[in-house]
Amino acid sequence: MKRNIYWNIFLLVLLFHLVVFLLCILSIYGFLELSLIGTSDYVLAYVPRIFLICILLLFCFFLFKRKEYYKDTYRTVALSLLSPIFFLDTLGNFYGWYDISSILKVFWYDDITHFLNPIFVSLSLYVYLSKIKKIEEEISLFLSILISFSLSTLWEIYEYWSDRFINTDMVKGGLDDTMQDLTSGLFGIVFFTVVMIIYQKRKRK
Repeated sequence: MKRNIYWNIFLLVLLFHLVVFLLCILSIYGFLELSLIGTSDYVLAYVPRIFLICILLLFCFFLFKRKEYYKDTYRTVALSLLSPIFFLDTLGNFYGWYDISSILKVFWYDDITHFLNPIFVSLSLYVYLSKIKKIEEEISLFLSILISFSLSTLWEIYEYWSDRFINTDMVKGGLDDTMQDLTSGLFGIVFFTVVMIIYQKRKRK
């Protein structure tokens, strides 16, 4: 059987999270000094979140194995498109990139992830709705955009309550940070929309 590269991408992201979680646990119990692997105790504030991501990814793994979805190209494409969201988030928290100076004096890591993540979500939803559920492409595009922006908004709510209850430091600039994140997400969705409209028009020719 031909190897499914999309399923392999998901497996790599799952393995990455399990390794990161293990490193955090070793650090908490004093078996590992995080500075030895180029990071700091910054990531320890996000261990509960990394744990939840591991649970979610493991749930997807066992679901896909049980239902044999991993043999379905479209389903694994949709899943693999969501994988970078978790990877970028955990990578940024592991190395503390959300707190570093701007990249090329223009972009913050936070801005980049909030721009890219809605694109990944929208594209994953579009594949799921149009290819798996067989919904018309125009309707699939509209629903993908709507759900993606809704999730972006819910994420900002999550960041606020995460700071309140588990002492993370996600809302770094108050209202300004929230609005910048939502704006970056909106730009990402607009970019995705324009690209998909052009794609659909060319496909009809």
